[in-house]
Amino acid sequence: MGKLGPLTSQALGRSPYDDVVQGEGEGDLRAPLQMYDERGRPVNPETRRINRDVIRSHNEVMQVIGVAEPDNEVPDPQIEVRFRQQEDEDRIGQRLLNVGRILEIGGVWGVNGIRQRILIYRRYSAIPFYDLYRHERTNESLGSVFFAGFPAFVASHALKQVAFTHQAVRHNTWAQFILYYARLHLQLYVFLQRMGITNSMAPLPGLRYFIPFTSSSPIPPPPPLTSFSFRGIIKYLGGVALSVAPVACYILYTKLRTVVARNVWLYIYSNVPKPANRRALPSRTGQSNWASQNQLPPPPPPPPPPPPGASFATASPESGSMFVEGEPRNGHDISRDEPTIRALEGQPPPDHAQLGAIRRQSTFSSRGDEYASDEEETEIVNATLISFDVEATDASDTPPGVWSAELRPNVAGDPRSQSAEEPVYEDNALTRLPSVIATDVLTVACSYLIVAPYEAFALRLFARSARHQQGLSVSDIYDPNPWATMSLTAMTNFLGVEIVHLMIESELWGVMTLLSELYRGCNPDWGFFRVLQENFWEDDEPEEGTG
Repeated sequence: MGKLGPLTSQALGRSPYDDVVQGEGEGDLRAPLQMYDERGRPVNPETRRINRDVIRSHNEVMQVIGVAEPDNEVPDPQIEVRFRQQEDEDRIGQRLLNVGRILEIGGVWGVNGIRQRILIYRRYSAIPFYDLYRHERTNESLGSVFFAGFPAFVASHALKQVAFTHQAVRHNTWAQFILYYARLHLQLYVFLQRMGITNSMAPLPGLRYFIPFTSSSPIPPPPPLTSFSFRGIIKYLGGVALSVAPVACYILYTKLRTVVARNVWLYIYSNVPKPANRRALPSRTGQSNWASQNQLPPPPPPPPPPPPGASFATASPESGSMFVEGEPRNGHDISRDEPTIRALEGQPPPDHAQLGAIRRQSTFSSRGDEYASDEEETEIVNATLISFDVEATDASDTPPGVWSAELRPNVAGDPRSQSAEEPVYEDNALTRLPSVIATDVLTVACSYLIVAPYEAFALRLFARSARHQQGLSVSDIYDPNPWATMSLTAMTNFLGVEIVHLMIESELWGVMTLLSELYRGCNPDWGFFRVLQENFWEDDEPEEGTG
């Protein structure tokens, strides 16, 4: 072993710690010049060039037979066009969604007021359904019937938007509480105006209205404290609780309706038709556009929570529609629908998953030109290039030399493994707009019916409290018990108004569906008349030279 040591050392090259010893004698003139790296190991640039050519050839072969494709491919111009179109339609869809929800509220504002009056006043149990409109026109002015409480509702919604959009307010607990307190009182004021308990033509209440336990406040003052004894204090606290109880019941009603609307929204959206693709749209950088696996948008808390103080599907009791504030809208697949809904709500899209994370790894070598280190070079050069298993066929009569090759199995969810015959839909905020508006419409109708008993109890209790505070009679208001008071005529009127409500909302849905079709493929900066011109009048212009 000792005799072979010098020979082994000479074969491996000198150590970086050895001195350079020049050889003696004449060298072989035909031998190529030996070069060494910084570690004293022999290197050959020609060998590196050959290795690069071999790896390039391997990559080209694997690409031609379809086994692999480059990870850093150049983006397809058509994909860029599709992405720009999708971003444009997302912006258009967001604008149309805002318009649609405004129409949902404005179109049924008066109908919702009539529905609440049917739940509260006894006189509607003696009026047939076909006489409701004539009765309202006879006893109330057109403005008070259809627009009572609208300015206060607009102010309430403006405060709601301030609470959601301003960072300083969102992170300040006291600011959130003050805005919620003001919004609650404005909602109560809208209800009082609709019921005719207060002046229906006053746009906003005075400042004393927001001070509790005053003559103008919806929270009436309790009986005065008679003594400071234990019994007197308990009696006074009981009076305070009775004064706050009607408003507390109203708050519970709003919370209950929010929870019901949230769950109904998810269930309905999971069943309405909407565009959905199993395959993801490839992105500019080789990423999957959006996850397309079949899942349901989970109810909160799985999705990202809305801003502090925001409700998931806040159905304002004083409105005829809902302001859905950041809901995942799918009872079938949240990962597929979340980007579209975020676009509808004006939020940035979520981070996309890398395409490599959902497909098989490419067999391409990315080290065809340079090596990070000599160890990497050695591993690449010595590695087997083609990476699939080859097994002999089982048949005994198979001719010699015939083999079967089995490639690696595809990863579940690989979009390229889907059938090429599968249809691809335009899935964005604009194409999903009809399904979102339809879900809003059906959710409002269903949630009204579900919470109607408790709504009747809470509204009657608050209306009676407001009448007592003003010294007025409550004989024309139902007792709080919703089951023992309403007649068959009143129930018929209530259901009939709900059907009218649904019919009006359905017409508005048809208008928004038509607009979503007209804006398909349009520039987001175009005005409405330009969109009409592009869709209807452009083809009607006579050609040059024709009569």
